[in-house]
Amino acid sequence: MPAKKTLFEKVWEAHLVVEPTGRSPLVYIDLHLVHEVTSPQAFDGLRAAGRKVRQPQRTVATVDHNIPTEPRGTPITDPIAARQIQALQSNCKEFGVRLNFVPTVRPDGMIHMKVEPEVSALDFTNALQIQGFLIPALATNRVMSEMDLRDGQSFAVAGLIDNRVIEQFEKIPFIGDIPVLGKLFQSRNLNKSKNELLVVVTPRIVQPIAAGQTVPLPTFPQAFLPSKGAPPAEAQPQSK
Repeated sequence: MPAKKTLFEKVWEAHLVVEPTGRSPLVYIDLHLVHEVTSPQAFDGLRAAGRKVRQPQRTVATVDHNIPTEPRGTPITDPIAARQIQALQSNCKEFGVRLNFVPTVRPDGMIHMKVEPEVSALDFTNALQIQGFLIPALATNRVMSEMDLRDGQSFAVAGLIDNRVIEQFEKIPFIGDIPVLGKLFQSRNLNKSKNELLVVVTPRIVQPIAAGQTVPLPTFPQAFLPSKGAPPAEAQPQSK
């Protein structure tokens, strides 16, 4: 019986490309997220080494630390925060990284948002082979939408459908190549999948809290799925 593995071990083994002796392991990254506070050091390192962002389509930048919410709708007055945002915008333009989410709080309390959901899947037809390892490409479909919401309101975006047909062919070497008889040593597997992405956006404006006050956590007004072992809900009598 194989030994049990932790979640970290499973993710690590699924993304490990190669682990050379005496060198750092090479790990495959599906999606890289950067923000305005620590990304300038990373972009400076690329400039110093004379490198580019290897796959800009898999790198997403967002401004999430320096957006003012109190008072609402005011411009960024902190000079350090303004320089960080300007540096992120400049670096993204230089290195071809998309900046796809910058919320804006208007003076009337409305929150203007740009949402860009995407559906991604591994594409083995355009895979690359590096040091004997097969690195699949990433096929992505996305849609962009803009909306104005109040604090606590929700907006749903759907319609991104991914239809895939994957055919796998296996055979025993040499024996599987024999005419007629080789068919007994071959196998063909056909998998069909259909996925649809549904994104529900509910913005919240964070207000300052007093020292020692408990931070409220997100709550659902109604349970999404019944818990295991819970008795079924009784039907409520309807008044006539």
